[in-house]
Amino acid sequence: MTSGAGRKSRPARDGAAAIAGSAAASPRPAGRGFTLVEIVLAIGLLCVLATVGVLSVPGLRRAGDLREGVSRFETVLRMARADAANLGRRVRLSFSPEGATRVLWEPQPLRQPGQFVPYVSCTWLGMLPEDLVRVRGCVLTDESASGAEAGIGLGEVEEPSGVTFYPDGSSDSAVIDLAPPAGPQAGLGVLELDGLNQTIRARILTAAEYEEEFGRSPS
Repeated sequence: MTSGAGRKSRPARDGAAAIAGSAAASPRPAGRGFTLVEIVLAIGLLCVLATVGVLSVPGLRRAGDLREGVSRFETVLRMARADAANLGRRVRLSFSPEGATRVLWEPQPLRQPGQFVPYVSCTWLGMLPEDLVRVRGCVLTDESASGAEAGIGLGEVEEPSGVTFYPDGSSDSAVIDLAPPAGPQAGLGVLELDGLNQTIRARILTAAEYEEEFGRSPS
């Protein structure tokens, strides 16, 4: 014979079992999935980032080439100064209107003063960075041994302009403008040569910065 307490507890047990069975039949999902809108937004953002990356890579490459070219040209200037001192002869970097650089020297200053010829035994000719930058302007800031006056730039004289280095370690003072062969879109390299103090200051300027500082267009 079943007692009243037993009859009352059976419905409670039956209800708990029903709830447990329902939970087992319908498990709760572990996480919510992405909606279609979220997927479309994510794809759009990736496309924008990819486009920006593609557009910026050439600009970064040009800027890197300009920095490397300016650094290498600065090294060329220092090597020319060192060779002039070691040889006891004047060494000249001559710049054509097209921006090419020739290395010259004065082999017989007593017999043939002022006669400069190609410096064929130069050991650092391969360091000229003409694949990266070209000389777009050279303005002398004092009297030059080459006979040019201060303030004369490329294309304004019949003879190529240039910078001369002397056996005592000094040189002409000049501002040399460097830019990639394609033009100054990535900026302009500026080498300021102080011949008396034997110092070189290298900088990278935008076209606007260059025009504001030097009062002329970097054309």
